[in-house]
Amino acid sequence: MSDAPKRPQTVKKHRFTYRQQYGVIAICKDERDQRRTYNRLLKQGLKLKVVTV
Repeated sequence: MSDAPKRPQTVKKHRFTYRQQYGVIAICKDERDQRRTYNRLLKQGLKLKVVTV
């Protein structure tokens, strides 16, 4: 076995490239809390996506 770090697996199908990603979901009390949390994490330099379900 090699001690070299593994590269992310990339799969190409139908002109779509899938790269494995990792993320965390924070459960917020309401929209206001979501906005505050988003802005706080954005200031830390994180790449964010907003999700509402």
